[in-house]
Amino acid sequence: MLISPAGNEVLVLNGTGSAVWDALADGGDVESLTAGLQAAHPSVESDAIRGDVTTFLAELEGAGLVTSE
Repeated sequence: MLISPAGNEVLVLNGTGSAVWDALADGGDVESLTAGLQAAHPSVESDAIRGDVTTFLAELEGAGLVTSE
């Protein structure tokens, strides 16, 4: 579970969301996150994973939990 810095939003992460969050803490970017998830879920197209990762990162940024560089 993540709480926005303003304290007005709570995000509950599933296993994949938690893996993405952990990878971000280790300096992961969209491409490395996509590659890691593709390895864990080979039946899912990488473009679909990349889209989901990008959407999730936008949600985190909107909640003030990450910033884009």
